[in-house]
Amino acid sequence: MRLNKARISPLEEENWNEQQKQLLAPQAMRGKVQNIFLTLA
Repeated sequence: MRLNKARISPLEEENWNEQQKQLLAPQAMRGKVQNIFLTLA
């Protein structure tokens, strides 16, 4: 079964809180943060 949209949407950078910014900063410095990390954030 293929879904038309994600069950859990990735979190957009403008919605990150301070803890999420700290955790995702290393990924963001390398370029684009992968959706797996944005979804789990």
